[in-house]
Amino acid sequence: QLYGQMAELACVARLKRFVSPSLAELVVSEGSEHCVQPQQREMVVVCCALRGVAALAAQVSPAEVWAVLQEYHAVMGPPIVQGHGTLERFAGTHLRVVFPGLQSGAEAAGHAVRMALRMQERLAPLCLRWGKQQYPVAVGIGIAQGEATQGLLHCAEQLDYTVLGPVTEMAAHLCACAPDGQILVHLPLWEHLADLVDAVPYRLPTQAGGVEKGVAMHVLQAVSPP
Repeated sequence: QLYGQMAELACVARLKRFVSPSLAELVVSEGSEHCVQPQQREMVVVCCALRGVAALAAQVSPAEVWAVLQEYHAVMGPPIVQGHGTLERFAGTHLRVVFPGLQSGAEAAGHAVRMALRMQERLAPLCLRWGKQQYPVAVGIGIAQGEATQGLLHCAEQLDYTVLGPVTEMAAHLCACAPDGQILVHLPLWEHLADLVDAVPYRLPTQAGGVEKGVAMHVLQAVSPP
């Protein structure tokens, strides 16, 4: 029994390199076979993007571009862990963090907005320095909440945790439309946390990414402590 517990702890530790601790524990306790099956549940999705890297690459050496990316990820990583998020997509300039409904919807939303604000706070001095170096880069963040399908996809003896659904597209669209250095929040999520967050109404002027023109959003500014 002791060896079994040690093996389980080792498995959880390995999984935590790829998913949040709570999701790692779920996979181990219920088995990957169960988690491979797609599940529909409410999800909070946060998309982050470092913009202007292509323009930067035309101005500076690849080593300098690499250094900027390293700094970006070093700043963004700790808030994800502290906020109990799962880094579901990680592709150079883009990050997608999900809060897969292992807690209540309001709790997941609270974790997400606090994480995004911590990211924004940590990015501020970095973006200031990049501006002084005349690097044409900036960061936008979008947060959405809604139904999604999650599960583990199996290919070539590897498992990949994946989230699919309109909520991921909405978060990506908000991220793309967010003003530089700002966080755009989907209206339903803001209504979920209206008593906790300070946000300014924002309305997207055009249709893009399958989102109807005039969908109301909010620019997140602050959130009450947990």
